Amino acid sequence: MNLFTDEEIGEHLLNIINEDVGDADLVELLSTFVSWKQEEGFPFGRMLHLHYALFGGQDRSVALQSVAAIEAFILALDILDDLEDQDGSEKRWMEEPMAISMNGSTGLIMLAHSILQRVDSKGQAVALLSQSGMRAVKGQHHDLLESIRSEETYFRMVEHKSGSLMALACKVGTLLSKGEDDERVGVYSIEFGCAAQLANDIEDALRLDSTNDMLHKKRTLPTLKLLEHEGAEADWLRHYYNGAITQDAFLERKKEIFEWASRSSAITYSMVKKRVYQLSAVEKVQQVDGEEEIKAQLVEFMQSI
Repeated sequence: MNLFTDEEIGEHLLNIINEDVGDADLVELLSTFVSWKQEEGFPFGRMLHLHYALFGGQDRSVALQSVAAIEAFILALDILDDLEDQDGSEKRWMEEPMAISMNGSTGLIMLAHSILQRVDSKGQAVALLSQSGMRAVKGQHHDLLESIRSEETYFRMVEHKSGSLMALACKVGTLLSKGEDDERVGVYSIEFGCAAQLANDIEDALRLDSTNDMLHKKRTLPTLKLLEHEGAEADWLRHYYNGAITQDAFLERKKEIFEWASRSSAITYSMVKKRVYQLSAVEKVQQVDGEEEIKAQLVEFMQSI
């Protein structure tokens, strides 16, 4: 099966924005956000399309509309997360005044609901959109409260945020294809969402730029495990997180700290946890009845993170 390319998804979403928004300035703003996101890719749309096809869905128009809806919704939440966390300074929406980008995010949420309603005659997928969005908001709330202090609270937050949104994409594709939900899809898609978030958090703990998670004192599984280490570098990191060391002082030892982090068991541990979630999700996919060719594509994609 030929999956929609990022270019096809982006072009379709841009066309909808041009047709439906009805305000030139807002159209331009949202279009720049979508174009920036297109360069990053549309993985949630890919998962939706794969699940739509997995259970026999063949209407490419329905698939493309639903993919556009989910990616508009995910983009809206990404914008809000970045504005709330005040990170991702290289992203297009961070260059605008906060109020303008927030309003653009609201517009994308409304647009996502509108697009999905066109292919969801029973309203089940739209209801799922709202439910999953609320779970993601709960996860972000705890992230913003800085209440992530343990591996347990980290995974609870990740399941609410990344897990719920991955489940949303997979379950909408399933629902529009089968006409009903499938519990097994919900279980493995949350696991895959956790694996994908771990992959991102491992990368963000090691990147040598202004978006590094240690620099912003974020508490992810890799940074939580680094903070548990013993030794001079770990002491330095704890002092920085506790406010005893300034960011300028931390940056002076940035390379040394990042090299220590990359060699640490914290990263190895996080990679193992990611692989456990990944393998568990793949194993459950294999047990689902569906088109074998599509299942193979789904497994290949899930193994690629």
